Amino acid sequence: MNAPNGINLCKEGFVGGATAEQNAPYIFTTAEQAQVTADICYYANRGVKSANPNGKIVAPAPYMIDSLARNYLTSMYDQIKSGNMPTSRLDQTTQMRKIPASTNPSDYFEYLNWHPYTSGGAYTLEWVRQNEALYQVAVDHGDAGRKIVMTEFGYFDSYLERREILIGNACVPAIEVLADRLKTLETVFLFRMFNWTTPPTGTATAEQTYGLFDSPLQATAVRPKPIALSLFFHYNGVSANPDPLYKYMK
Repeated sequence: MNAPNGINLCKEGFVGGATAEQNAPYIFTTAEQAQVTADICYYANRGVKSANPNGKIVAPAPYMIDSLARNYLTSMYDQIKSGNMPTSRLDQTTQMRKIPASTNPSDYFEYLNWHPYTSGGAYTLEWVRQNEALYQVAVDHGDAGRKIVMTEFGYFDSYLERREILIGNACVPAIEVLADRLKTLETVFLFRMFNWTTPPTGTATAEQTYGLFDSPLQATAVRPKPIALSLFFHYNGVSANPDPLYKYMK
């Protein structure tokens, strides 16, 4: 909500180009972000279920797994458990809520979600603990067993061969340890399929090189990186034929 280009999601009074100090009164606090997010989730869930009773809502993801992410998730659960959510207009006659309050997290989302990025190679025990600590927030709020989907995970290689090799060796063990330690984890989405070779001027090299494959616009076209090969052999077996991965490589 506080992304630099998300000005319309800040409070009225936020001015693009102003200093952080000038805009400070118009930035949502963590508690306010959590309240808005929980509210959106509740009504999105109602809308989705009205059209498709089998539809599932995935909670919006913190993009890191640090203490700020834990504070945000804690605050969202606190809002849900407060008995004041979702927001609702009052009936003008009875002055009662038109929408009953709900303290059931399942009325807001089916899946927890976060992005467990790590800038290094092999995972660390601290990284594992940080992921476990986020799930523990759910447990501490009486929501043990809540399923998890991680909608982004990956590594940047900055066009460096040594980092490609490092990442190729690191990715599968990281996913495996997440699946082992977080028993309700169902899916990890890798970010991204191809390198991003048409970014705006000034985009960091790291941001361009999360691809499992080189970009079709690169000299090698769709070259599978070591990470793509590691994932392929892990999920298809070491004797699987990787030739299809090279079909569009120059």
